[in-house]
Amino acid sequence: MRKTITVLVAAIILVVAGVVLWRVFNPGPLAFAGGTSVPLDDYHAANPTGVPADLKGADVVKRGEYLARAADCVVCHTSPGGQQYAGGLAIPLPFGTLYSTNITPDKATGIGDYSDEDFLNTIQRGFRRDGARLYPAMPYPSYTYMTDADALAIKAYLFSLAPVRSANRANTLGFPFKSALAYGPMVALLQ
Repeated sequence: MRKTITVLVAAIILVVAGVVLWRVFNPGPLAFAGGTSVPLDDYHAANPTGVPADLKGADVVKRGEYLARAADCVVCHTSPGGQQYAGGLAIPLPFGTLYSTNITPDKATGIGDYSDEDFLNTIQRGFRRDGARLYPAMPYPSYTYMTDADALAIKAYLFSLAPVRSANRANTLGFPFKSALAYGPMVALLQ
Protein backbone atom coordinates (compact mmCIF):
# COMPACT_ATOMS: atom_id res chain seq x y z
CA MET A 1 0.00 0.00 0.00
CA ARG A 2 2.80 2.40 0.96
CA LYS A 3 4.63 1.62 -2.28
CA THR A 4 1.46 2.38 -4.31
CA ILE A 5 1.07 5.76 -2.58
CA THR A 6 4.73 6.58 -3.22
CA VAL A 7 4.36 5.72 -6.93
CA LEU A 8 1.15 7.78 -7.14
CA VAL A 9 2.79 10.82 -5.49
CA ALA A 10 5.81 10.49 -7.80
CA ALA A 11 3.50 10.32 -10.83
CA ILE A 12 1.63 13.44 -9.70
CA ILE A 13 4.91 15.30 -9.18
CA LEU A 14 6.08 14.29 -12.66
CA VAL A 15 2.81 15.46 -14.24
CA VAL A 16 2.94 18.80 -12.39
CA ALA A 17 6.60 19.27 -13.37
CA GLY A 18 5.75 18.46 -16.99
CA VAL A 19 2.93 21.01 -17.03
CA VAL A 20 5.17 23.68 -15.47
CA LEU A 21 7.96 22.99 -17.98
CA TRP A 22 5.51 23.07 -20.88
CA ARG A 23 4.08 26.41 -19.72
CA VAL A 24 7.55 27.92 -19.30
CA PHE A 25 9.11 26.65 -22.53
CA ASN A 26 6.07 26.56 -24.86
CA PRO A 27 6.97 28.82 -27.79
CA GLY A 28 3.44 30.22 -28.21
CA PRO A 29 1.22 30.66 -31.28
CA LEU A 30 3.32 33.41 -32.88
CA ALA A 31 6.71 31.71 -32.59
CA PHE A 32 6.73 30.75 -36.29
CA ALA A 33 7.34 34.41 -37.22
CA GLY A 34 10.71 34.58 -35.45
CA GLY A 35 12.18 37.77 -34.04
CA THR A 36 10.73 39.63 -31.11
CA SER A 37 7.06 39.99 -30.40
CA VAL A 38 4.97 42.26 -28.23
CA PRO A 39 1.99 40.81 -26.35
CA LEU A 40 -1.19 42.58 -27.46
CA ASP A 41 -1.85 43.65 -23.86
CA ASP A 42 1.48 45.53 -23.91
CA TYR A 43 0.84 47.14 -27.31
CA HIS A 44 -0.34 50.69 -26.69
CA ALA A 45 -0.67 52.04 -30.23
CA ALA A 46 -4.13 53.05 -31.38
CA ASN A 47 -4.61 50.29 -33.93
CA PRO A 48 -2.30 47.27 -34.15
CA THR A 49 -2.67 45.96 -37.68
CA GLY A 50 -1.20 43.13 -39.65
CA VAL A 51 -0.49 45.13 -42.80
CA PRO A 52 2.66 46.96 -43.91
CA ALA A 53 2.86 50.68 -43.10
CA ASP A 54 1.99 51.71 -46.67
CA LEU A 55 -1.34 49.84 -46.42
CA LYS A 56 -2.44 51.08 -42.99
CA GLY A 57 -4.27 54.03 -44.52
CA ALA A 58 -5.41 52.15 -47.62
CA ASP A 59 -8.95 51.31 -48.56
CA VAL A 60 -10.39 48.52 -46.36
CA VAL A 61 -10.82 46.23 -49.38
CA LYS A 62 -7.17 46.70 -50.39
CA ARG A 63 -6.05 45.94 -46.82
CA GLY A 64 -8.35 42.91 -46.77
CA GLU A 65 -6.89 41.63 -50.02
CA TYR A 66 -3.38 41.83 -48.56
CA LEU A 67 -4.48 40.07 -45.35
CA ALA A 68 -6.40 37.34 -47.23
CA ARG A 69 -3.26 36.67 -49.27
CA ALA A 70 -1.09 36.66 -46.13
CA ALA A 71 -3.49 34.24 -44.43
CA ASP A 72 -3.52 32.17 -47.66
CA CYS A 73 -7.31 31.74 -47.56
CA VAL A 74 -7.41 30.84 -51.25
CA VAL A 75 -5.32 27.69 -50.76
CA CYS A 76 -7.86 25.93 -48.54
CA HIS A 77 -10.99 27.46 -50.04
CA THR A 78 -10.27 26.57 -53.69
CA SER A 79 -10.49 23.07 -55.11
CA PRO A 80 -8.09 22.03 -57.88
CA GLY A 81 -9.43 23.52 -61.10
CA GLY A 82 -12.23 25.28 -59.20
CA GLN A 83 -13.07 28.94 -58.83
CA GLN A 84 -11.14 30.88 -56.22
CA TYR A 85 -12.70 30.90 -52.75
CA ALA A 86 -15.62 28.68 -53.89
CA GLY A 87 -14.56 25.82 -51.60
CA GLY A 88 -14.70 22.12 -52.30
CA LEU A 89 -11.08 21.27 -51.49
CA ALA A 90 -10.93 17.74 -50.08
CA ILE A 91 -8.96 17.51 -46.83
CA PRO A 92 -8.33 13.79 -46.24
CA LEU A 93 -7.91 12.79 -42.60
CA PRO A 94 -7.41 9.38 -41.00
CA PHE A 95 -11.08 9.36 -39.95
CA GLY A 96 -12.70 10.67 -43.14
CA THR A 97 -12.64 13.60 -45.52
CA LEU A 98 -13.56 17.21 -44.80
CA TYR A 99 -14.36 19.67 -47.58
CA SER A 100 -13.62 23.38 -47.47
CA THR A 101 -16.53 25.76 -47.75
CA ASN A 102 -17.49 28.46 -50.20
CA ILE A 103 -16.41 31.85 -48.80
CA THR A 104 -17.58 33.97 -51.73
CA PRO A 105 -20.41 36.44 -51.06
CA ASP A 106 -23.03 34.15 -52.58
CA LYS A 107 -26.05 34.31 -50.27
CA ALA A 108 -27.28 30.78 -50.95
CA THR A 109 -24.04 28.77 -50.82
CA GLY A 110 -21.38 31.15 -49.49
CA ILE A 111 -21.03 33.72 -46.72
CA GLY A 112 -23.16 36.44 -48.33
CA ASP A 113 -25.53 36.55 -45.34
CA TYR A 114 -22.78 36.54 -42.69
CA SER A 115 -22.88 39.46 -40.29
CA ASP A 116 -19.66 40.92 -38.95
CA GLU A 117 -20.19 38.91 -35.76
CA ASP A 118 -20.72 35.69 -37.75
CA PHE A 119 -17.47 36.28 -39.64
CA LEU A 120 -15.48 37.09 -36.48
CA ASN A 121 -16.82 33.94 -34.79
CA THR A 122 -15.67 31.90 -37.79
CA ILE A 123 -12.20 33.42 -38.08
CA GLN A 124 -11.31 33.92 -34.43
CA ARG A 125 -13.37 31.35 -32.53
CA GLY A 126 -13.79 28.51 -35.01
CA PHE A 127 -17.52 28.03 -35.25
CA ARG A 128 -19.93 28.55 -38.11
CA ARG A 129 -22.97 30.73 -38.17
CA ASP A 130 -25.10 27.73 -37.11
CA GLY A 131 -22.78 27.03 -34.17
CA ALA A 132 -21.04 23.97 -35.65
CA ARG A 133 -17.34 23.64 -34.87
CA LEU A 134 -14.89 24.13 -37.74
CA TYR A 135 -11.91 22.42 -36.15
CA PRO A 136 -9.80 20.50 -37.26
CA ALA A 137 -10.04 21.87 -40.81
CA MET A 138 -10.27 25.61 -40.07
CA PRO A 139 -7.03 26.70 -38.38
CA TYR A 140 -8.78 29.40 -36.35
CA PRO A 141 -6.21 29.26 -33.51
CA SER A 142 -3.80 30.87 -35.98
CA TYR A 143 -6.15 33.86 -36.29
CA THR A 144 -7.26 34.40 -32.69
CA TYR A 145 -4.81 37.28 -32.31
CA MET A 146 -5.98 38.99 -35.50
CA THR A 147 -7.70 42.26 -34.68
CA ASP A 148 -11.39 42.61 -35.44
CA ALA A 149 -10.53 45.40 -37.90
CA ASP A 150 -8.14 43.14 -39.83
CA ALA A 151 -10.60 40.21 -39.88
CA LEU A 152 -13.38 42.51 -41.08
CA ALA A 153 -11.04 43.88 -43.76
CA ILE A 154 -10.73 40.30 -45.06
CA LYS A 155 -14.53 40.08 -45.02
CA ALA A 156 -14.75 43.35 -46.98
CA TYR A 157 -12.34 41.94 -49.57
CA LEU A 158 -14.25 38.66 -49.87
CA PHE A 159 -17.51 40.58 -50.24
CA SER A 160 -15.95 42.64 -53.05
CA LEU A 161 -15.51 39.47 -55.12
CA ALA A 162 -18.11 38.09 -57.50
CA PRO A 163 -20.43 35.61 -55.77
CA VAL A 164 -19.96 32.01 -56.89
CA ARG A 165 -22.90 29.65 -56.55
CA SER A 166 -21.16 26.47 -55.46
CA ALA A 167 -22.88 24.18 -52.98
CA ASN A 168 -20.72 22.99 -50.12
CA ARG A 169 -19.90 19.30 -50.14
CA ALA A 170 -20.87 17.19 -47.16
CA ASN A 171 -18.01 15.87 -45.05
CA THR A 172 -17.55 12.10 -45.10
CA LEU A 173 -16.59 11.07 -41.61
CA GLY A 174 -16.93 7.72 -39.91
CA PHE A 175 -18.40 7.04 -36.48
CA PRO A 176 -17.88 8.52 -33.88
CA PHE A 177 -16.46 11.61 -35.59
CA LYS A 178 -19.55 12.21 -37.73
CA SER A 179 -21.68 12.22 -34.58
CA ALA A 180 -19.33 14.61 -32.76
CA LEU A 181 -19.46 17.16 -35.58
CA ALA A 182 -23.23 16.77 -35.95
CA TYR A 183 -23.65 17.81 -32.33
CA GLY A 184 -21.31 20.80 -32.76
CA PRO A 185 -24.09 23.41 -32.30
CA MET A 186 -25.17 21.79 -29.03
CA VAL A 187 -21.58 21.53 -27.80
CA ALA A 188 -20.96 25.18 -28.71
CA LEU A 189 -23.97 26.24 -26.64
CA LEU A 190 -22.73 24.30 -23.62
CA GLN A 191 -19.28 25.91 -23.65
